[in-house]
Formats: sequence, C-alpha cells, structure tokens
Amino acid sequence: EGVKESIGITGLTLGSNGNVTVLDYRKGKLHELPVSPSSRGAAPNELQLEPERCHLAAIKGKSFVITTGLYEEGRYRYYSEESGEECYYLSYPGHPDYPGLSEKAKSMLYASTVLRLRPDEGTFVCTEMRSGIMDICRIVDGGVKCVCRRNFYYPKVRVIEEGNEIDIAYYQDNVFGFQDVAVSNDRIYVLYSGKTYQEAKQNVSQCQ
Repeated sequence: EGVKESIGITGLTLGSNGNVTVLDYRKGKLHELPVSPSSRGAAPNELQLEPERCHLAAIKGKSFVITTGLYEEGRYRYYSEESGEECYYLSYPGHPDYPGLSEKAKSMLYASTVLRLRPDEGTFVCTEMRSGIMDICRIVDGGVKCVCRRNFYYPKVRVIEEGNEIDIAYYQDNVFGFQDVAVSNDRIYVLYSGKTYQEAKQNVSQCQ
C-alpha cells in the first residue's frame, strides 16, 4: 500500500457471490475483490473490523462476517452488516493436560484455524492446523450454534500461564492437523498433514 507498509493476508476464501475475500490480520481489514472478467480492475470493498481486537480468520456471507481471533468473550465473532452489531459465541476447546486454562490462553492455543462457509451460508466449519480438532457450526437467526465438535486428538503442547503472562510451546513431535479446508453443501474436504516438525521441518504443511 505504501513505503514500509505491508498486508498480512490470511483466510483467502471464495464467497457465494463469486467474490474473493482476504483478511489483513495486521490491520483488521477484510478486503472483498470481484473476480469476474467484467469487474477486473475495480476497487476492492474494504470492511474495517473491530480495531481493538486481534482477528486471525474470517468468512463473509451476504450480510454477515464471522471471525475467529484472540477473543476472551467467545471463539466466534458474528458481525451483522445490516445492524452493525457484533456478538460472540461458543467456548474454545479445552485441553485435558491443562484443565484450568483461561479463555485468553485457549484462544492462543487454538489460534491456527481455517474457516470455510457452506455455499448456502447455513453452516460453517472451523479446523485446527496444529491439532485434530474440528467444529461444525450452524448459523441461525443471526447467531452461531455448534452442531458438533470432533476431537480427533489434542495438540502436544506445553503451556505456562501466570496471570497475564502466557507462554505456549508446541513440542517438535506434535502432529500437525488440517492445513486447509473446502466445503460443498453436503461434504467437508480437508488437507491433513499428519506430520511432525521433528520429521518434516518446514515441509510439515505438505500433505499427501
């Protein structure tokens, strides 16, 4: 955008309207870009999310935006473009080795997420890159309800929480999980790593 400025892109998704949305997690902006041949070169739409929050993944429907991030109020933030209101829903997954974790610590532990919206915009899925945890959620009356949470396995991790100081370190033999997701109206397709940093190093996200 300018000298010494950069855009940190995550959450590249194709919406039901055929537009591509990308989240600039550094500035908390959601960019929507038309991809049809007739609209190429058009200026992207830009939505500034709550600037005081750290947003890490986003999906956009026709009239709403759902994000995940480092939130203490709930795992999913539902924002209505029609009313301008936001609400937080559902708790983060816990961890059997650390039953007393705060919501802030759990939001950091499960920050490596991928969100995908079903084409009919009635349901979305959230998967975890560093573990085998998957949420399937329904969008009902401007809110989010969990259909099911599949805990195939928890991350192998060391967590130290002392007041506001939180230190999280993944072990080198932690098994990486779902690196990317695609959805249809009746299927969820995931790219699964199953590798550890110990054995694959920087190739841990390359899936067979």
